[in-house]
Order: sequence, then C-alpha cells, then structure tokens
Amino acid sequence: MTASNPARTVQSLPYGAWPSPVTAEMLTESPPGVLEPGDNGQVPMWVESRPQEKGRYVLVTGTPDGPLDLTPEPFNVRNRVHEYGGGSWAADGDLVVFANFADNRLYQLDGIGNEPRPITPEGGYRFGDLQLDRVSDRIVCVREDHTDSALEPVNTIVALDLDGPNEEGGTILVSGGDFVSSPRLSR
Repeated sequence: MTASNPARTVQSLPYGAWPSPVTAEMLTESPPGVLEPGDNGQVPMWVESRPQEKGRYVLVTGTPDGPLDLTPEPFNVRNRVHEYGGGSWAADGDLVVFANFADNRLYQLDGIGNEPRPITPEGGYRFGDLQLDRVSDRIVCVREDHTDSALEPVNTIVALDLDGPNEEGGTILVSGGDFVSSPRLSR
C-alpha cells in the first residue's frame, strides 16, 4: 500500500534550473567566522572573516566596550604560505605585525588607530606563521621565495627587523628543506 499526499506536487526540472531556498543575501548576511585566536599578552585577539566585506579578513581585539577592529580597510589579514596560509599575525602589547593578502607584505601597526606601515619589500615573497621576538626586535617566520618564477618556491625560516625595510626578504635562519613550518621561540 502506498501513501499519497495530494498537497505535494513533484516537479521535474533540468540540472541547475531548480529554485534554491538559499539566496545570495543569506550567504553574505552570515555572522563573521573567527580564525587564528590569540592575544597580545593583555587582551584577546582574533581574525574575523567578513563575507559582507568581499571576504576580507580583519584583525579584531576585545575591549570592555566590545570587539574593536585593528586593521583598517583595505587590509586583508591572511597569507598564502604553502597555499593554505596561517599564522597571519603576531602581537605584543600595542605592537602588531600582520600579513596583507593583496600584496603578500608584512605590515607593522603601532597602537590603535595608527596607519600600518610595510616592513617587507614588494613582490616575490610570502610570509606566514609569524612569531614576534621583542628581545631582538624582529619577526621570525616562514618565508616563501617566489622571486625566480622558473623555479619552485624556496621555503626558509627568516628573521625580519621590525624597523624594516628588509629589502632582501629577511635574514635566513633555516634553509635547505622542501618544506618548513612552525618556527617557535624559547621563552
């Protein structure tokens, strides 16, 4: 015996022609995603993905009055190291260093409301997995060198001077491997 439901109408449509209950507005009105949680030694910080801002990633901190954006538009806090990125920011107190997705450069931000300034050169390098070394006033991180487009990227761990300009892409600390990852500082 089969049950029938006269209120239900079956409709056949070609592939890709069915009406979706999911609208573009539903996708862009979603709450921001929270990524790369951490702190600056005093307050929590995290990266928010914002679909309503064309997918921009923003570094945010917690304050008594609620979340506060640290990175202004058009900065997009993420990187492409090893194609999947990660470790796009590091902070200690008011000092923040972050990777900007559009140009693959690292930027330093000194305090809330100040304009970020680049500390790495334009073109050819990607930086990720940032570790802030305040003892030596430097960033230790993974660097992908794409300056010779005929070769595969060269992966190294480098130290970058916080005062910039790091024209050579930093001082190489570890090299020779096809893949490098996760530099950490002893404290």
